[in-house]
Amino acid sequence: MTETTFPIPDTMAKPFAPALVKGGYDGRFQLIPFDAIKFSTGPDYLIKGLIPAEGLGVIWGPPGCGKSFFAFDLAMHIARGVAYRDRRTRQGSCVYIAGEGQSGFKKRVAAYREAHKISAGNTPNFHLLPEPVNLPEDGQALIAAIEAQNASPNIVFLDTLNRTIGGADENSSEGMGNYVKQADAIRTKFNCCVMVIHHCGVAETRPRGHTSLTGAADCQFKVTNTNGVRTVKAEKVKDGEDDISLSFALEVVELGQDDDGDTITSCVVVEAAPNAAIDSKLPKQQANLYRMLFDACANDPTGLTWDQWRSTATENGMSKSTVFEAKTGLLDKGKVREINDRYVINHSADGDHG
Repeated sequence: MTETTFPIPDTMAKPFAPALVKGGYDGRFQLIPFDAIKFSTGPDYLIKGLIPAEGLGVIWGPPGCGKSFFAFDLAMHIARGVAYRDRRTRQGSCVYIAGEGQSGFKKRVAAYREAHKISAGNTPNFHLLPEPVNLPEDGQALIAAIEAQNASPNIVFLDTLNRTIGGADENSSEGMGNYVKQADAIRTKFNCCVMVIHHCGVAETRPRGHTSLTGAADCQFKVTNTNGVRTVKAEKVKDGEDDISLSFALEVVELGQDDDGDTITSCVVVEAAPNAAIDSKLPKQQANLYRMLFDACANDPTGLTWDQWRSTATENGMSKSTVFEAKTGLLDKGKVREINDRYVINHSADGDHG
């Protein structure tokens, strides 16, 4: 059978030569006529109404507010493809750069694995880099490393900006501008979302440093801690609502024992009611004792020893016998737990928060 061939016109055979095009136009910057502008009905989110499929995000707050726990919880919902507080979640690959507290972060992963019963058959698509990165200088090397290891991220977390900006000055337009430029290079390369975890200034009114970061952000979340209940306020959500408020608490998880025989613990995020309303059904003395422990756990989720808890209660006018009876009642109701001779709040006592 003879194939029919068609000669290639001379103009098609030659390589594209921008210099020969009228006006120096090299084929870039294609304009779309009005009638040809169409929008996609496909998912443009990772978590609907919160995290866009592509863009730059910022999670910020003071030290100890729980912003890194919140970020990791977001990452795991995306990596597992499970709904986030009844919001649709698009499953995707996560790369998490833990620039500080690497040992503690590994414990958080272990705690999440234990709390959510993650087995070998349902391993999340999650990849951890437990070391600081100088993004302004090593941004391209980081991209190459991610690409070489086939992570193909849908979202990359940079935790924190301070530990991924190297020696650049975050307060200058040049320093922060270069950081944003490299974060944008990651976004462009993988068509993904890049989420920066950042500290606040002394006044705690905005993210620290030059405003070029927040100006470039497509979504921005402020995290605060009030009496152990951490609140996330959506300050900016691209094409979404800006008045979203979420509350969570940190619940202690036992991970086994260290070489000294002491219990190893970390925390996982659980949903919490805003303002941490005390169960109105609790008897007065139980409610009072619960509040004392709750307040103590606000800054230290590992809680109080029995001596510390009892001393706090007696200093507030409760007798030792009343304290003991109230503690027993709280334990029986599952409102508190004892871990490694310390008492902690059981935030999931009123239901499975997932």
